[in-house]
Amino acid sequence: AKRGKVPLIPVFCVRTGIGAYTLKVMEPIEIKGGEEEKEVLQQVVEATESVIRRYPCQWLWAHKRWKKTHPELYKELEGRRDTGNESMKKAA
Repeated sequence: AKRGKVPLIPVFCVRTGIGAYTLKVMEPIEIKGGEEEKEVLQQVVEATESVIRRYPCQWLWAHKRWKKTHPELYKELEGRRDTGNESMKKAA
């Protein structure tokens, strides 16, 4: 966006019923020439956070975000080092 000199437009999909969704299009995030990447990232995080706070039951974080700081949350991973390639080899 910075190189192309175009704004970032946060868009989120919100479930409104069985098989029904609404796209939420938020205000564009303008990227100014001298703005630091962390400042832009903060705006993106704030936009994401506002939607999560409004629709918390629709939020899902599938990545094992805390495995290094809270390994007790991921007991099923103990002693396992599967990068995904091993699973593919077994299937072949």
